[in-house]
Amino acid sequence: MLVLGAGGYFGYEEWQKREATRKREAEGQATRDKAERDNQPKAEKPRPKPKAVPDLYGLTPDVARQQVKTAGFDPEKFIVLDAQFGCRYADEIDMVTQGTICNQEPSKDAVVDVTREIKVTIERDTFEHGSVGTTSEWRRMPDVLGMSKDEALATLTRAGFKASEFRIDLQQGCSLNAVCDTTPPPRGRKVHAREGVLTIGQ
Repeated sequence: MLVLGAGGYFGYEEWQKREATRKREAEGQATRDKAERDNQPKAEKPRPKPKAVPDLYGLTPDVARQQVKTAGFDPEKFIVLDAQFGCRYADEIDMVTQGTICNQEPSKDAVVDVTREIKVTIERDTFEHGSVGTTSEWRRMPDVLGMSKDEALATLTRAGFKASEFRIDLQQGCSLNAVCDTTPPPRGRKVHAREGVLTIGQ
């Protein structure tokens, strides 16, 4: 079989060779074009703008998580810390309600990346009683100053203490048979496992 080419007639086998060469060249060019496209720097997605962290103080975890989501942060990165992370106050009169947030990191109004974790600490105690189920369980010390020994011990018992938790110290210069000092002081935290002291005048 003869095939008419640009320079005249040539054999079919020669034509097949030329077609195969042309096909390989086309495939090679396509491969080079693809490699060139793949090596081109890809346009990066714009990073979301940093946002201000909402104030979560005093909120329950569920409400706080919703606030975090509404503010544009990932609610899956809202972390409630373990019970070992307790609350700290400059003045315990500012203590939040049990079961609400007493601390957050980052702090409110901090402008941070929206992918940042937001960690919160939950108040697990009440003002009068805390650290339940641990060796540090405590109760708030009632004011027994001026009471007799029996009155003071009765008041402490009603507050949840045992008389055996307290040592009696006698001291001259105080009102006779009256409590003139206590350890811890009135409204302080008395840990059950630690000995308290009633100082009574003699």
